[in-house]
Amino acid sequence: GVSNNRDLGLIMAMKVAVVFAALCAISYGAVVPMQEDALYDMIQSFLVQPDQFAEAMGAMRVKRDAYDKAFNFNALGVEVGIDYIDPSNQLKGGKLDVKIDNLKRLIPRAKSEKVVLAVNFNGGDSARDGLFSMSIDYELNHANQEKGTFNMERTKVGNKWVSKMQVKSKNNPAVKIIPVFALNMESDRKTFAQGTYNSERYGDYTIDVKRVPYKKLDAVIEGNGKKYILAGKMDKASKKITIDIDANGLKYDVVLDAAGTSGDKVAFKGTVNIGGSGKYEVNVNGKKDMTDMGFDVLFNGNPLASAKVKGSLNMAQKSGKYEVRYSSVGLGEGKVRVGYKGGDKKEFKFQYLPKAAKDLKLVITREKKADGSIQWDGLATRNDETYLKYNNHVIPKVTGSSYELEADSNFHVSDKSVLYPMFCKYGCFNDRAMKAKVYVDKAKPYKFSVDVELFKDSASVLTMEINSRQNPYKFKIFAPRILPKILPTGRDSIEFSADHNPGNYLKVTSNTNMIKNFAVEKIPGTNDRKITLNDKELVQGGYTKGDNEITSTVTLPNGKALTTTIKWERDDMKANDVHVKLDGTERKLDLELEWNFNNPADMSFKIDADGWNKKIGDYHFKRDGKVWASSNKLSAKWTGSSNFANAPWPQPVETSFDAMLDNNSQNYKLKMSKTAAGKKFNFSFDNGRFSIDF
Repeated sequence: GVSNNRDLGLIMAMKVAVVFAALCAISYGAVVPMQEDALYDMIQSFLVQPDQFAEAMGAMRVKRDAYDKAFNFNALGVEVGIDYIDPSNQLKGGKLDVKIDNLKRLIPRAKSEKVVLAVNFNGGDSARDGLFSMSIDYELNHANQEKGTFNMERTKVGNKWVSKMQVKSKNNPAVKIIPVFALNMESDRKTFAQGTYNSERYGDYTIDVKRVPYKKLDAVIEGNGKKYILAGKMDKASKKITIDIDANGLKYDVVLDAAGTSGDKVAFKGTVNIGGSGKYEVNVNGKKDMTDMGFDVLFNGNPLASAKVKGSLNMAQKSGKYEVRYSSVGLGEGKVRVGYKGGDKKEFKFQYLPKAAKDLKLVITREKKADGSIQWDGLATRNDETYLKYNNHVIPKVTGSSYELEADSNFHVSDKSVLYPMFCKYGCFNDRAMKAKVYVDKAKPYKFSVDVELFKDSASVLTMEINSRQNPYKFKIFAPRILPKILPTGRDSIEFSADHNPGNYLKVTSNTNMIKNFAVEKIPGTNDRKITLNDKELVQGGYTKGDNEITSTVTLPNGKALTTTIKWERDDMKANDVHVKLDGTERKLDLELEWNFNNPADMSFKIDADGWNKKIGDYHFKRDGKVWASSNKLSAKWTGSSNFANAPWPQPVETSFDAMLDNNSQNYKLKMSKTAAGKKFNFSFDNGRFSIDF
């Protein structure tokens, strides 16, 4: 059921949205049941607290200006965006956008491939009156593209609640999954409900329901030459309900009897008589504390299925275990066991133990150790053969001078696992191992190192090394399975090294074709500088120095000239605002650099450059970021954009970077994304989960 403090309108709207999504996925025109409360509660939980739900499903939180919250389920090809009417009162409603790249890949029975849903919900002024309006614009791609709108509204007129539900097609395709229909109902929620239903598939119907609360209910549905009658009676004293059904001439009767329930005992018997076809019978017996339960299902006196449940639940220790022994026509006999144990070492166990088929055993543990580290272990076996195995050890460390983090993980997937083909989409493997280390200087957070190495079947597939702690500074990415596919040179690595001796020289080397080496060197005994690129001397020039300004003009024998002007606000390397201007025959640049590293709890930097040169044409480059360290938590975040007119890669490029290391909660993440001409590339490392998404 649903707790009393939830928005009744949102509950109903989410029920409809869930049913509608199910129709999009697998509907073949059949009626979809409307009382899957557990599923509805899950959807409600996602809307009200989507972060926890999405994290559990392996989603990556992303930042988009159009939404209050947005998530990418990268492995599933699903994007979700939520925009609330009032973020402080999320039950009031808002907008939910869902995009699924290929539903058939996730649900083989589904008819549609790409699915796009836009849900708008408005709960009105009150969160508890059950009055609301909602719409779902949908796009389904199957045999053809199907577009339409589902609308639902509930209002109150006098003492009557009026509900309207309708589906309209926008493009009237030849093949429809969602039928066009209209349903109009009114009810006092006590003694009557009546309305009409119209569908292009099933025609016109009238609905008439009369009720005496806790005594009887009579319902008649009539239309299209057919009539359905239901008559139900309740006897509270004998704990019995009887229902007689006339389905256009076919007679059925249902009896629900709970007379055996008393004290701590639960006893229930249900029978469904379908005339000449036979009779079904369901018997349930057990204890109200759920430690001992059983049920059986019979048809014409012959057993179809039975189960016995035994177990215990200890709320104080946050632990419990249950065993179900089952027997069923078609499934055979077997056991299902479930167990959970709380504490510093949490453990979840699941066992499926059929007598005549392969078993399935799953164990997941999470242990918080005395040193603050977190150890995750997971194992899935079938008949004692390992199908999946995972472990992840995260070790945070805080010293007087640094923040440090080490993370090691190993993952094994068998060729026999049903998940193996999914991992093959990213390059088949049986074993994957990852090692990562992060070091950040507390007093100087811009001095840090990051080392990550990823192996698949013992072969290194990704190495990342970033080090600004000592000279020379290094940046290296080695990805032999990815980079050759995206770099024009086919090279499997990108490497840069910078040797800096302030006041004397800066020497940069790389393995790229564009910049093999670059150097700015002071000529001894002078204020002149020599600049070389790829072993070729570009310029030598003298400088004139004024107050916080340096200007240099160099004219080459061929008449080409370049004037360089550098201005700065103050003589302070920790906080400054520097303006660099290049005005030359073949290049222009207007660059502003601003930074403030005085306060480790609030450091910032900005880069804004506009320029032109003959090779790449007009260009723009911008970065805006913050770095902060306080209370044993280190964070860094920046965004930016670039556009190079003659670049060989798609333009423009939007960049975002977000990193966090919290030694109090032992949480950490690193995420970088690039969007080039609308195509996004994501790299993330989130609490041991490594992801690359193209």
